[in-house]
Amino acid sequence: MALLLGRVRVQWGRSDAATLALPTDARLDAYGKGARDPDLEQTMFQYGRYLLASCSRPGGLPANLQGLWNDSNSPAWASDYHNNINVQMNYWGAESTALPECHEPLLDFITACAEPCRIATRKAFAEKTRGWTARTSQNIFGGNGWEWNIPASAWYAQHMAWHYSFTQDREFLAQQGYPMVKEICQF
Repeated sequence: MALLLGRVRVQWGRSDAATLALPTDARLDAYGKGARDPDLEQTMFQYGRYLLASCSRPGGLPANLQGLWNDSNSPAWASDYHNNINVQMNYWGAESTALPECHEPLLDFITACAEPCRIATRKAFAEKTRGWTARTSQNIFGGNGWEWNIPASAWYAQHMAWHYSFTQDREFLAQQGYPMVKEICQF
């Protein structure tokens, strides 16, 4: 974990001693009211990276709504993947904060969902529909539930493009990125 998180350091100022002496809840409250607290911002930046690195690694599942911290057998929204911005937002910082391998589970999930999404899209929109989109909620078994979320496929394509843009991994581009983006963008 230290190897992943140690790749990036940020420094956009120091908080004053009086601010640093406050408990976190007081600092958050003050920050919400406009107080300057660069150390709190830097901590939150690293905390976001920690959360992604701790629950999304190559070969595993992507971060979902509750992540690894779900403590229920019947969690809210079934602890699934909501592509109406939730799952995408989990990964917005993956590439730009030097965690490209933590992005891979989402990219693999998108690729694995392609066939069930293709089938569902053709059933809903027409058998000759090119490309595909997804419903708002998806699960690891290929299920699509709730309402159609047409922008989901564009967001998925964007994640593929970001991964290539940051890594310049031509093998990824040829085998996964380009084929997915090309097909998704046909819808």
